[in-house]
Amino acid sequence: MAQNMILIPDSVFFVKTMDAPKGLADGDIDDFVETAVETFSPIPADRLAKGFFKKGGTITVFSTLEEKVKNGLEEGSFMSAPLIIPASALLSTAPLGDGILCFDSGESISAIEIKDGLWTNFAAVRKTGAGASDMENLRALANFSGPIGSRVFKLAKCEVLKNGKISCEIAEDGNGSIEWQTSRKDLLTCDLRDKALIRLAEKNKRKKAAAAIAVKAVPAVFALLLLWQVSLFFKESGIKSMQALVNEREPMAKTIEMQSEQIGELRSFTSKKLHSIANLAFINSLRPEDILFSQVTLEYPADIIVRGTANSIGTVEAFTKALKSSGKAEADLSNISSVKDQASFTLSVKLK
Repeated sequence: MAQNMILIPDSVFFVKTMDAPKGLADGDIDDFVETAVETFSPIPADRLAKGFFKKGGTITVFSTLEEKVKNGLEEGSFMSAPLIIPASALLSTAPLGDGILCFDSGESISAIEIKDGLWTNFAAVRKTGAGASDMENLRALANFSGPIGSRVFKLAKCEVLKNGKISCEIAEDGNGSIEWQTSRKDLLTCDLRDKALIRLAEKNKRKKAAAAIAVKAVPAVFALLLLWQVSLFFKESGIKSMQALVNEREPMAKTIEMQSEQIGELRSFTSKKLHSIANLAFINSLRPEDILFSQVTLEYPADIIVRGTANSIGTVEAFTKALKSSGKAEADLSNISSVKDQASFTLSVKLK
């Protein structure tokens, strides 16, 4: 079953719609949003989770403290979820007309004003259970051009289908519902996780999937090869050649027997040794390709000192941030220097 995306309540976000500079290329939008958030937010940008979507000549940005996104999420779901987006960001792909509508996502209620297909005004509050009071709070937060509350939609469905599409439905009391399908690609810029971390996780996921397919294919290939050899033998060699084949394969059989004994020795590893190996494998799974480890020291099964080199200091800092954002490790970059386009570093990692 495909894992469903995670919608974060709108009430935790600061939302701002900006005009996009003329000629802004799609590849430059991330940097533009990063710079804009640093300008209008009183909180350091590296403490914020942010996402955005572009419609026409405007860009709508959602930002909040990173811990508010992670709050309440189960361990592992932060990186494994297909998408983690603000609830209202889902409506950026919906076939909505112009006007003012309210969106009840379950934990929060928001008001969105749309003109010529573009979001021009937004406000959101956490639901208190008192509908009239929630609407009054919304009116006080933003200067809407007309009354709010006449059109209220509730989230009826949001699920990832087997084909990878996302099926959505919002329902309006007494006035039917709006259904549509979108894709993960259409909502990817709204994802609140670090984009470099997402790309790294997806790359590792593809590698693991390819390795799993290869492992599953080995027995089938071996069986086909064996059948082909047996068939060829009976057609060309006869019974006497079977003994020659047995003699030829005997050294291989002894090798396999010896390897089986070695596997038995590996199984005798203590749990601490296996835990240390698992920790090293986890750190290596997040390592960018242009980072090379020159020395790894295990001070304790969960305390690891990594020394290495990279093409740039930025790559090392991104690796350190990926470890911290994983939720499974604490990382401290105790030493870093750069000489002739090569960065050397010492990184202390403590696994949780």
